[in-house]
Amino acid sequence: MEILRLEQIELTQQVAVWNEAFSDYLVPAGMDEANFVARMEKLQLSSHASLVVKVGEELGGIALTGNRILGGKHVSWIGGIAVVPKFRKQGLSRKLMNALLENDKANGIEQAWLEVISENTPARDLYLKLGYGAVNDLVFLKGSLKDYRKVGYVLKEVFDHAKYIDSEDALTPWQNRITSHTNVAAVWYDEKKVGFIAYNLAKDDQGYSLSLLQVQIEKPQHILGVLQTFYDLYGAIPFTLVNQDAKAKYIPELLTQGFETIANQIQMRKNL
Repeated sequence: MEILRLEQIELTQQVAVWNEAFSDYLVPAGMDEANFVARMEKLQLSSHASLVVKVGEELGGIALTGNRILGGKHVSWIGGIAVVPKFRKQGLSRKLMNALLENDKANGIEQAWLEVISENTPARDLYLKLGYGAVNDLVFLKGSLKDYRKVGYVLKEVFDHAKYIDSEDALTPWQNRITSHTNVAAVWYDEKKVGFIAYNLAKDDQGYSLSLLQVQIEKPQHILGVLQTFYDLYGAIPFTLVNQDAKAKYIPELLTQGFETIANQIQMRKNL
C-alpha cells in the first residue's frame, strides 16, 4: 500500500476512485469531473492535503480534506473518505485516517472534524478508536416547498457577512459555515428582525432549488415564514435542510409539513 496526495493523480483518476469508493454509499455521492472540482472549491478542500491509497497498480481509497481557521482555531475537516469495495476490510480506512491525522499534527492543526452517517457503525467505531468524540446529532431533510399561508415575513439580503460569521454557533458543521459561496439573509417579521439564515439557491435545467445551511430564529414557527418567502418567489421548488442539529426546535415544524428525513449523521471532533 502507498499513500499519495490527491494532486499526484489526474482528475479523471480522482473522480473514478471517488465514484467507485462511494458506489454503494448510504446517500448517493457520485459526481462527474465538473461537480467534483466545484465541490472541492465550494467546500474549501485541498488537493494537496487530500489523500488516496494505492494498492499495487490500483487506487483503493480516497480521503478529501481541507483546513482553515474557525472560531479562532486551526481546524481540519474530512469531506469524504471511502474505500473501493473490493479493497475493504484490509485496513485502508485506518491507514488513510492515520495519514490525515499525522499530516494535521505536522501542520499545526488544533482540531479535526468529520461527520459520519449514524448507521455506518464500522466507520463510527473506527473514529472512536482514533480518539474522535461525538458532539451532536445532525439531520438532513428533503421535500418541496408549498404555500404555508404565512404573511408578514421579509428576507433582507446581507452583503457584509462578517458579524454573522462571528455569531455562528460553535457546533455549526464545516460545510454549513458562511463563505463567499453562501447567501445570508436577515429574517424580519412584522417589521422586527427575528433571526437570520444562511442558504444556497441553485439553478439548473430543472429550475431552482433551495438549501438551508444555517437557521437562527427566535421562535420555531418562523421557519415556515422563511420558506413562505421562497415559495412566493419561486413556487414549489425542491428544498433541502442540510446537516442541522437534530434537537433544533424548528425541526418538528418541518416534519409536520411532510418533509422527509433522508439521513442522520453524527458530528465528531478530535483535539490534536
